[in-house]
Formats: sequence, C-alpha cells, structure tokens
Amino acid sequence: MNCPGEDLVAAMEAVSGQQVPKDMNRQISKGANELDLVRSGLDDTMRMAFQDIHEVMKTYPDIKDYRTAM
Repeated sequence: MNCPGEDLVAAMEAVSGQQVPKDMNRQISKGANELDLVRSGLDDTMRMAFQDIHEVMKTYPDIKDYRTAM
C-alpha cells in the first residue's frame, strides 16, 4: 500500500512527464512522524479552543478580553 506522499510523487511525474529527483522523492514520500502528528493534534486543539473562546466573546458583549472569556 502506498503512502499519500508516494501517490503525490507519482501524480507529479505523470503530469510533468519528468521523474522527481530521488532526494526530493524521499522527502515528499516519507509519512508524518510521531512529532508531526502530536503537533498537528495540538494545533487542532488550540484552534478549536480559540473558536470557543471567541464565540463566548461574541455572545456576551460585556466580556472585553479573551482571558475573561475562558
């Protein structure tokens, strides 16, 4: 089973008619490592938390700062 990066490289080669250089192919083809996944999850959590806090500020006009909205 191909990882998504390998499929992307294959598509790039098919469209361009040229082979992707080996070092670039390796970099694109490698999947996410554990640190990438942790950072991605943290990013999602922080975005959702900010959206919730921002919604509280919009709902209650008397709240003037993000810290109070938490």
